[in-house]
Amino acid sequence: MPSFSAEARAGDLFGHTPSVQQQHSKPAGLHPALQALQCGRLGVTFSGSGFGAAYQLGAAHMLSNLHCLTQQGMTAVLTADTPVAGTSAGGFVAAACRCSISYLDVLSALKQASSDLLQHGQARRMRSTLQPLMERILPDNAHQLCSSSTRRNAAAPSTAAAQTLTPSAAPAAPSHVHVQQSGAGAGLAQAPAGSAAAAAAAPAGTAAALSSSSADAAPPPFVLSATRVSGPCPACWRGDPVQGGFASKADLVDRLLAGAHEPLISDGRCFARRRGKLLVDGGIRLPVAPIPGVSYSLIILAMPNQLQRRLWPYRLLMHPPGPAAIAISPGQYRPWPYSSNFKQSENLVMKPKPPEVLDMLFERGRRDALAWAQHVGLDALLPAAEIQSPTAAEAVAAGGMDSNGMKTAGIEGGDNAAVWQEMRSLLATPAGQLPLMLEVPAELQHML
Repeated sequence: MPSFSAEARAGDLFGHTPSVQQQHSKPAGLHPALQALQCGRLGVTFSGSGFGAAYQLGAAHMLSNLHCLTQQGMTAVLTADTPVAGTSAGGFVAAACRCSISYLDVLSALKQASSDLLQHGQARRMRSTLQPLMERILPDNAHQLCSSSTRRNAAAPSTAAAQTLTPSAAPAAPSHVHVQQSGAGAGLAQAPAGSAAAAAAAPAGTAAALSSSSADAAPPPFVLSATRVSGPCPACWRGDPVQGGFASKADLVDRLLAGAHEPLISDGRCFARRRGKLLVDGGIRLPVAPIPGVSYSLIILAMPNQLQRRLWPYRLLMHPPGPAAIAISPGQYRPWPYSSNFKQSENLVMKPKPPEVLDMLFERGRRDALAWAQHVGLDALLPAAEIQSPTAAEAVAAGGMDSNGMKTAGIEGGDNAAVWQEMRSLLATPAGQLPLMLEVPAELQHML
């Protein structure tokens, strides 16, 4: 089967912006992201984002509501079992995904923190403002969910489903990816149990063991990135990704805050000290954390791709995260007012903003995630339709769907035909016309 070009796989990660024709035309063959999704080897990486995390929350919300058919049956593109990685504020989004926290609840906490910092100032108050909000919103077992010993709801694929995948659908993990592992997180760099790659590599007689029980499956990777200070010169600093090994909820919160530590701004200290290491914001040296054991990493930025490169200089070339693509970012598939204005884009995501601006970024993230799903051809993983689906507007008018165009009844209620019909309707809706979930002031709607 023909596949997407090398640029669609990884080229734009290193700064190559696709042409308009490449952005809006759908190449022949199944996109590598969908191949990885089919066999459970799709990872999602949230880059450092500051208050632009609202954009990433919106994108994650949409991905968690886009359902398709995989080896495990009907599943969302992004679930609590999806391998995820996060840097700086992106780590908060990754933790919300792993702990199944409502993205709207996280957005509400972000708006509360932003309003507080706007009113009382950022200097030396970032950590004291964010820490109680994170402790309140994360569940008591968050450290276990982020470094658990079993993979939840990870049913092994059937033999028939495994045979439908091409060999390229589940390549081995890139040899250059090295992630620190400790405690329950050890051993996650191998292919997930039950995957096509694991089945191919297993000795004879072990196939039954791979599918015997989800309790024996490896947990999905969860990676948090920080920058380790290893000398007086920033050129000597190195990325410090860690996976698992969190002793408690407070330990997880401490790591999240250390990975987002802004020297002198967060709490007045130059560096955050954790387990004998001096750490600062992960975006300084490892803005895109590698995820072990995945065949494709879907990277979500909060700034336009071509402008984000100005924040990273040569750092991506020093720490390439393997097969990946900057798939969702402002201006990637749809116009963005600040695509060529670095100062405005940086100010929009790096400084505290009023709640209505964060609502706008959330809605923009939802729409851009939908545009990505349409571009890669997610509808190829839906069952064949025997009748023409109604438009999203018709479905909303008929009831049974919310303002997001999503099914209000439980997805697991057995009415799968209606779910697939609604997915087709949603994927047929132009991203710019997606109904809003939140109220965005008229003066900000040109950003959508």
